Amino acid sequence: MKPERLMPLVVVALALIAFAPSLENGFVYDDHLTIVGHPAVTGHDPLGPWKQPFWPTGTSSDLLYRPLAMQSLWLDAWPSGGAPAPGRVHLTQLLLHVLCALLIGAIGRVVNGPVAGAVAAALFAAHPLLTEAVTTGYGRSELLAALFVLIAVLRRVGAPSPRRGLVLAVLVFCAGASKEHALLLWPALLLLDLVAVPRGGWRPALPGLLREHAPCAVALGLLLALRTVVLGGLTADATQMAPLVAPAAHADVAERALLSARLLALTARLLVDPGRLTPVWSAPALDVPRGLEPDVLAGFLLLAAALAGMAAAWRRGPGPRTLALLGGVFLLLPLQVVPASSWLFAERWLYLPAAFFAWAAAALLARWAPRAALPLGLGLALALVPASRAYCRVFRDDVTMARETVRRLPQGYQGHRILATSLLQAGRGPEAEAAALASERLFGPQPETCWVLSRTRLERGDVDGALRALSELRRLMPVMAPTLDLEEQRIRELR
Repeated sequence: MKPERLMPLVVVALALIAFAPSLENGFVYDDHLTIVGHPAVTGHDPLGPWKQPFWPTGTSSDLLYRPLAMQSLWLDAWPSGGAPAPGRVHLTQLLLHVLCALLIGAIGRVVNGPVAGAVAAALFAAHPLLTEAVTTGYGRSELLAALFVLIAVLRRVGAPSPRRGLVLAVLVFCAGASKEHALLLWPALLLLDLVAVPRGGWRPALPGLLREHAPCAVALGLLLALRTVVLGGLTADATQMAPLVAPAAHADVAERALLSARLLALTARLLVDPGRLTPVWSAPALDVPRGLEPDVLAGFLLLAAALAGMAAAWRRGPGPRTLALLGGVFLLLPLQVVPASSWLFAERWLYLPAAFFAWAAAALLARWAPRAALPLGLGLALALVPASRAYCRVFRDDVTMARETVRRLPQGYQGHRILATSLLQAGRGPEAEAAALASERLFGPQPETCWVLSRTRLERGDVDGALRALSELRRLMPVMAPTLDLEEQRIRELR
């Protein structure tokens, strides 16, 4: 038996071993709002996820609608009466990752041959870049969106099948209902089919195009209609957010283009340097560039290389052409959307784009060293496993994750903020106060740290210090004045 025929079992083993430590993790960071504290996940209405936004009402200005991801989390919580169990959620995450790795192997085998497919699957199964998506419950949207996109790609590059248009429409709907960026799938596939129409052959090609793509248009329209009804709109305005929270919201068009190049350079570095991985990226450590700084220039050079590689793949036939176009759509376009939408960068967003890196690396390895490609690829995947296992443990609990974020990104605002709040929630008041003061020394008073200081000072009997912190919080967030007035009155009564 050829070694590559055993690779599916090897891929499964690599994925399970690399990310098994996540099964012992608790809920962290956004899990508390999107899973533990979300009535659509913990409630008893099986249709609740389709009626509510991804973020519980009143907790975020982001207009996100991911009903299928929430539905899967609801199913995880259902056996325990709506009380989500971390172990069950993490097990589902791990199994979804295994399925995605196997699909990547199947697609690579069809497009680039069995050796390249096996190497791509192995690299994807074990890479530490995927850790945040795999080991957190809020990463469910990344895994589900990737799963449905990969199934659609496999059907695209494989042998034609009956009712492909209807099946594709279902996959487009499910992918988009898992995460917004997957809505790019159908326009990319439509573009591929339009390019493939022979010159002068529009009339005979039109019926086939309609059968293939009209159901997708209906599915996309239905999803956008549901999103509008539930959210009341399609996009949110981030311009009112502070620069530390949304730096790109206050940048001009040129600065946002430079930020896109910086993010591409960062993505490339994270692929080859797992030690650079950080649980929560934030300003000012990853701020809007003001000119052609070294990493920005590197990003533009990488963009040119990526476009050249896509052009070369485009000429190799339908399969490589499909992966080339989708690679550009799901990697290069999101790096433009992040600055345009004023969001911060997150490693979990690279889960699906990592598939295209895996396919490209495996194809190049199989072409340049055909006899050594399989052992080299497998050896590299095995070498990545320890880093993935170690990074899994960083997401064990909020305090561990926050401390590691501060250690890896000492100038990042979000790490300091999360550390102070997580220590407060863990009942470690003195440490929480110290973390809040350290944050204020770096970034000045911020709403979360003011709240932490008010609580911790009150706990140790410093009523005046607690009132000063509340006064600062009122200045920063005047909209909270009525609530803070009641809190101040309660504190004064303790004197």
